[in-house]
Amino acid sequence: MAVDTDNACSAHAASARRPGGSEGRLGPRGLINPTEYVRLIQQALHKLGYGSVAAGLEAASGIQMQPPDVSQFQDALLNGRWDDALTLLPRLAGGSSEVLLEATFTVLQQQYVE
Repeated sequence: MAVDTDNACSAHAASARRPGGSEGRLGPRGLINPTEYVRLIQQALHKLGYGSVAAGLEAASGIQMQPPDVSQFQDALLNGRWDDALTLLPRLAGGSSEVLLEATFTVLQQQYVE
């Protein structure tokens, strides 16, 4: 019996793009967020040295390995755009004032060091 992997992958990718509701979840109890699951697989592939495979998964699934805010934050840090990095922090702190304060301190500390 042949398995049509192209259709299976397409169906999985389409279900992974569905917004969060239980029907878009994976696993026997519906606890796994498909988007986060795909991101974990992409990160694992990168760490194992399979960057091109991770890029293929990103293209096929339409799910970026990092959310856009994270990519922008990383770019701001790497290019010394400290004000941009600090502006993005509240969106990345998950509503935790403690995390926001600690992250702000770390960014300012890095700015001072450089």
